[in-house]
Parts: sequence; structure tokens; C-alpha cells
Amino acid sequence: MEKLYIFYNSQQVGWMDENFNLQYSQNWKKDGFALSPFLPLDQACHQEHVKNFIDNLLPEGKGLDTVSISTGISKNNKYALLGAIGKETTGAFVFSYKENLQTNSTFREVTKAELTQRIQDRSNIPIAIWDGKPRISVAGVQEKLNISCFQDKCGFGDGNISSTHILKFEKAQQNIVANEYISMFLAHKAGLDIANFRIEYFEEEPVLIIERFDRETVDEHTIKKIHIIDGCQALSIKSQYKYERNLGDNRDVSHIREGVSFKKLHRFTQFCKVPLLANKGITEWCIVNLCLGNSDAHGKNISFFADKEKPSLTPFYDIINTQLYTQEYNTSLAMAIGDEFIIENLNSLEIENFCDDMSIKANSFKKMFFAISNKIENAIKNELPEIVKENRLNSAFVALYTQNILQRIKKLKSVIAKVGV
Repeated sequence: MEKLYIFYNSQQVGWMDENFNLQYSQNWKKDGFALSPFLPLDQACHQEHVKNFIDNLLPEGKGLDTVSISTGISKNNKYALLGAIGKETTGAFVFSYKENLQTNSTFREVTKAELTQRIQDRSNIPIAIWDGKPRISVAGVQEKLNISCFQDKCGFGDGNISSTHILKFEKAQQNIVANEYISMFLAHKAGLDIANFRIEYFEEEPVLIIERFDRETVDEHTIKKIHIIDGCQALSIKSQYKYERNLGDNRDVSHIREGVSFKKLHRFTQFCKVPLLANKGITEWCIVNLCLGNSDAHGKNISFFADKEKPSLTPFYDIINTQLYTQEYNTSLAMAIGDEFIIENLNSLEIENFCDDMSIKANSFKKMFFAISNKIENAIKNELPEIVKENRLNSAFVALYTQNILQRIKKLKSVIAKVGV
């Protein structure tokens, strides 16, 4: 039976087969670490946990379609898809059909003119396919591109050169790049540890460029990989369970809540390096998302560093004000606050239920909320105008965005003032 061999920095970790049997090598058992908490070194790994881990390494939506079409592999064949893109998945591990990993590095430079042309043509030619190879291996549904950037060069590498940045593109008439840029900026000002980000223009089109925190540039010939797992991998559930109401919010199935939830993430923090710190970080992330209207904060939009040490939170990412797109998307919360999935319907009782779920005192939550919301308001007033000017952001959209945020914070403050009273 054909095998996929697993590597970490050129060291063989073990292998898996198409039936999702995973076997660690003896050397890795002595000195290595588990791919995820549900795939331990010292016990037999359940096939369902292996399958869930792989499922969460693959792109979603259009990205998965692109990889499937370009490779001729069915979207349902997770094992073969991993074999096709496994040299650069999220995290540190490489998956290859070859028993010996390629160690020589190659780099294919991409000029800004070439990248600009491809960005302009992406409605006709998938931006993720270069030289006949898929260049997307990170999860998510938004159109994006993995690329290596160091010094003054950008391009695609093999061997010891992996991608260092993720490019995210505009959607027609949505100002999605400006939205995410401002949201990430305000989240940073609110105190969250945020992935490094910037906007770059390719002629007149803005592109959001995110620096990967699971990569570390050693030199132009070597990019070190750092292992991370997302919330679904941490809980060993399939990617389609990234929303708490995994079957959707239709009245007939809305009571089914088997997906990722704050309560489940809280339980996972007990296995983290510093449980109280991890729990506090998740709570702060929740508060920032409420203030900024990011209802799409699901189980794959939170991650943990995972190696020989116990897990710890990575920087946060994919923060966007989805409440501006009520006509285009479902804006119910990905994870409930207590039992409430609609931000506008939140009340003090549901906030207190959330505090119970997270094992935090209601008054502590209240203090955290007011501190964070005040920082966001101050940043909007004192710093955002300069950020808008520097990055050539659409001033009409920014006005709409800030009005939406400030109105929400005002309403939330009136609700949360009653918490614990």
C-alpha cells in the first residue's frame, strides 16, 4: 500500500497510508512531538483523528476546487490531495510520497510586473496556480496566494524555501482589503497579539499581505517551519464543524451545536502551557470580535503553537467586520455568547452565561470589555485618520465602517454595564 511519509525539518517523523493509519518512527517517538493532541506518540492513533487532522490542512471552497481541478484529484480524496500539496501545509510538517525528502532548494522569482498581471487576470486564470502547480495550501475560503518574500525578492520556493507571506485579494465592491486592514489595526490597538500585516498596491488594486507566524526566515536559502494547529485540529473535529451550529441556523436544526464553541475552547486551554493566559487571550479575542462586528470568528480562525512544549496561542488573524455585509453573508455569530448568536440581541444574562462557560468572573469580563472598547474608540479617533491617508483607503467606506463600529460599541456598553449588577 502506498504511503505518505511525514517530515519535520528533513527528519522523518513517520508515515500514514490511505486508510489513515499513522505510524511514528522510533527515533521520532524518542525526541519528537505529536502532530496534534489527538495523535499521541505513545498510543495508537485513531484513524478518525488522523482523517480530521488532514481535513483541516486542506483549503476550502474555491481554493479546494482549484487544487482539485489542477491536480485531477477528487475533492473527497483527502489523502491524495494532501499528497499533492503536502510539501507546504500550515504548520511544520511535510507530507511526501518519497521516502527521502528533497533537501536542495530552488527559488522561482516573481517580478512585481508579473504578479500585477496575474492579479489583474485572476478572474480568468486562478491566482493559486503557477507554472502548473497549486500554490495554495492554507485553509480558508477567501481567495489567497502563498508566496516567499525576503530582502527585495518574492517568488516560489522548494526544498528548504517555503512561503513566508499570504496575499489576500479584493472582492468586487466590498472593500474587503480595507476592512480587514482596519480591523487588524484596531485589534492590535486593543491589545491583541496580531499577525504582521500591510497593504501593498499593484497598480490600483490593494492587496493585504500577511506575514506567516508559522514561518521564520533563517536566510534566503532556508525558511524554518513552526508547527501550529487550528481550533478544529485542537479539538479533532472536521473543518465543516468550525461553526458551533454545524448544520446552520435554519430553525429545524439550529438547536444542534456540535461544532467549535467557546466552552470547548475553554476546556482545551486546560492543556495549554499557561491555562489562565490562554483563556484570557480567547476572552479578549471574543471581546474584540464583538466590538468590530466579526461574526465569522470560527474554529479555524484561532490557532495554537504545538511542539514539545504545551500548546499556546498564536497571534490572531482573519479579523474583519462582517456585519457590513448583511446582504451578502449570514452574519450570525460563529460561536454563541451564552446561547445567543445575534450580536444585536445580546443581553447581560447571555454575557454572564458566557462568563460561566469561560470560568471567569462577570466583573472581570466587564473590566476587560470597557478597557478594550475604549482603546478601539481612541484608536479610531486619534490614529485611524492617518492610517487611512497613508494607505489610500476609501474614505467613504472608512466612514461607514467606523460609524458601524462606534454604534455597536455604544450599544454593547449599555448591555455590559448591567453585567454582574
